Amino acid sequence: MNRALHKQRSAIRASSKGQYTRQRGAVLIISLIVLLGMTLIGISAMEGALTEIKMASTMQQQTLVLRRAEATLLTAEDAVDSLVSTAGPFEFGTDADGYYLPTDSVRANAIDWSAVSSEAGPTSTSNSIDDDDAFVVEYFGARAIPGESAAVNTDAPVYGGTVYIFRNTTRSASGRGMVRLVQSLYTTVDAP
Repeated sequence: MNRALHKQRSAIRASSKGQYTRQRGAVLIISLIVLLGMTLIGISAMEGALTEIKMASTMQQQTLVLRRAEATLLTAEDAVDSLVSTAGPFEFGTDADGYYLPTDSVRANAIDWSAVSSEAGPTSTSNSIDDDDAFVVEYFGARAIPGESAAVNTDAPVYGGTVYIFRNTTRSASGRGMVRLVQSLYTTVDAP
């Protein structure tokens, strides 16, 4: 019986020996296909990660440029405050001062920053931001506040019934070509 069992096992081994040889080639091909698929998935994931890094870097640069433009806007508003607090009238429209009247040829929404006189913004502490931040102030004159009435049984003017309007336009740029323009209307109670 032992011999019969041994013969039977030998016959099974002999018949399956040819199958093992054929299967070894199939396993190699399937392994290569799986490896190729995993490589393609890895490359696609890396490309997606690189795109996300570039987008995050661009967003960071845009945020920095916007912060610089807003800081320059605060500088412009401080400059208007100092104009108002100085004694005597200020001459708008003087060459190379960055302060204009509406009758001047400067239009805030179409400024050629390389050709127009402007004031410098705050200096940069970052190497990726240009130091050419600038601002322009346009003076629109005095406007009466709607709803104020001078008929309060006196001939004295109502303090605060008139405001003086300034439009501040600021520009900030990065070394990577990003530019931000920020505008604000700034009003004061006292005349410049």
